[in-house]
Amino acid sequence: MAVRRNIAVTMKTRDFVKLIKTNDFKKVSQTGFQAKFVKDDKTAIFPMYVRELPKDIEYSVRKQVGL
Repeated sequence: MAVRRNIAVTMKTRDFVKLIKTNDFKKVSQTGFQAKFVKDDKTAIFPMYVRELPKDIEYSVRKQVGL
């Protein structure tokens, strides 16, 4: 039997991309639905296939890029 996780949705993917871009990150590549953004020595890779980012993915990417 599958276990379902209750994850609160916090932000739409396109809004998160806007947030990343306003902090001077540049989109350098996309393989399938995984987009890669880079600024200096920081890199963020996250899924573009979901309309709304789950809270755990958002926190993970924010931690990676220092937001």
